[in-house]
Amino acid sequence: MPAVPKDQTSPLWSEHLTSPFRKIAVYDFFTETTSQSRPPTIAMDPHQSQQELSKLKMKFTPLKVRGKKGASNQAQQPTGTTKHRPEESLPDVADSASKPKRQRRIKPRRAGCALIERLPLEILEHIFFLSKNTDFPKSSPYIGCTLSSRLTLLRLVIEAFGPTWDVWFGCVPGAVHSYYGWEQDEKRFGGDPQFQNHVLACHRVDVSVLLDAQKLWLRRQTAPRLLEMFPFLLKGFTDLEPPVGHDVPATSEDIERCFEWEWNCHTAWCKALAYAATREEDALRLELGDDCFGAGAEDSIEQGDTLYGWETNEFDEYGFFFGQPNRNLVCARLLSVYNTPSSIDMHSKVRIPDELLVGPLDWAKAKLLFWFVRQRAQLDDQQTWELTKLGYENLVKLDETNLRLVGIGLFCRLRVFSYWPYHLRRSVVRHVIERLRHTSATTKEGQQWIVIYEAIRGSSISSRGIHWGNFPPPPTP
Repeated sequence: MPAVPKDQTSPLWSEHLTSPFRKIAVYDFFTETTSQSRPPTIAMDPHQSQQELSKLKMKFTPLKVRGKKGASNQAQQPTGTTKHRPEESLPDVADSASKPKRQRRIKPRRAGCALIERLPLEILEHIFFLSKNTDFPKSSPYIGCTLSSRLTLLRLVIEAFGPTWDVWFGCVPGAVHSYYGWEQDEKRFGGDPQFQNHVLACHRVDVSVLLDAQKLWLRRQTAPRLLEMFPFLLKGFTDLEPPVGHDVPATSEDIERCFEWEWNCHTAWCKALAYAATREEDALRLELGDDCFGAGAEDSIEQGDTLYGWETNEFDEYGFFFGQPNRNLVCARLLSVYNTPSSIDMHSKVRIPDELLVGPLDWAKAKLLFWFVRQRAQLDDQQTWELTKLGYENLVKLDETNLRLVGIGLFCRLRVFSYWPYHLRRSVVRHVIERLRHTSATTKEGQQWIVIYEAIRGSSISSRGIHWGNFPPPPTP
């Protein structure tokens, strides 16, 4: 290729200096000089010459605009099938034979999320426990998903009930000899009752979660903790033997075994009370045609309960041991055997959730309600008789007889019927008597109604310990 003349007067060179398309001018100069010096004997293919010219053709200098993302030179081909479209539905690509590029791992973009969502699990749990707010996981779907593991739930239960377990684990309330009014001392009792109420109100918290959390808490203790059991329960009124001895070092397995043993004792006693109710003399007289539940029996409240078995005006809680024939026998057995709590696993001011009282009751909720009852839990002032009446109506509608008997036994231990007004108890007694007139006392359904009848008639014990043998008289106008 000949040298390019550097004559400043050349028209092509001046155009190269002045024209804004100086690259094109230089290209024209080179192509003109090259075509003049090429030998005429060489013949080139027109198609091949166009390809060579396209290779020699110079492009404009790309300018980078700030804030604008340029398109890639070649679109990335998918390496696999899409998530929502099957493989056979993908269109055919002309260059499918080309080698697919390496697919990069797609990471979730957290650039636009809140600062608290970028924190790791350990810090989120620490914030969750210190805030004592069970609604914290509901603040964000990401936070709720992060704090939804079972281990986090167990740690939450330990944070709520751990201070109470540090003070009272393994202690029996009847065996505690402390200062006067220690049960009502909220500040030195251990634990936050409001925090415990919020934790127990969670739908994921059940008996298995509470027991597993207590096991985990016990394994973290460096010193051995003693597990006491009430001597009255160690004697055993059933064939069930206690799982551990009295005042022994506790293990994680003993916690669940002790609870299951007490639960089995409660269910066995509820069944035994239903059978004993039919073996009482007044129930036998009912089968023989006695008019105990005949016409006018519901009016025995106003007559001073002069029927057989109601000649005493005092409730004898030792009637089970001495065999006194009174209709308070069933309620006396429940209260005398199970009125003593067996453990202190929660604060004394913890409130029973309304869901457990209203129902409908199942075996999981019955176990959780028993977990409250075994610690002498009481009804709150805001849990009125309207609430428990609705729970009683849902309880008698259950199809399973054993579950109904267990629920009635739990209501007796909570003394639910003693908080009912006079007119309500009388209407329930009338309904029970009407059912007993059409049901045999030897059947399971008849045993259930007899237990309900005895429990309501014997529920006139006030929460202060004042004994009433009969219902209070109707108010005078």
